[in-house]
Amino acid sequence: MKYLSLLLLVGVACGQLLPEIEPELIRSWLETPEAAEKSVSCIIRFDAKTCDQKASTISAAFPLLARLNFECPASACSPSSAKNIKFVVGVLQAKYPDQWNRLTKSLGL
Repeated sequence: MKYLSLLLLVGVACGQLLPEIEPELIRSWLETPEAAEKSVSCIIRFDAKTCDQKASTISAAFPLLARLNFECPASACSPSSAKNIKFVVGVLQAKYPDQWNRLTKSLGL
């Protein structure tokens, strides 16, 4: 629990937990089943050789976001980042439930 608090504090101190990512890029990560599978793989285990660099921060933040029920506090996320999180979660749950289950299992949910 203290690590969770520390991560949240770092996010708050930095002003943002997640970087600003263009909605078009987020949509491209989820355009096809193959793209969604690759994106989930990058969130589960970031690999600089095969993953978009912006996925690195998302990968690091996802365990904390999972503990917060995928709600990012306003003090740690911009409105657009919070909207992006909701979009990703919604698309994975609705369009790619197998990938959503893989992601949540990897997070111990």
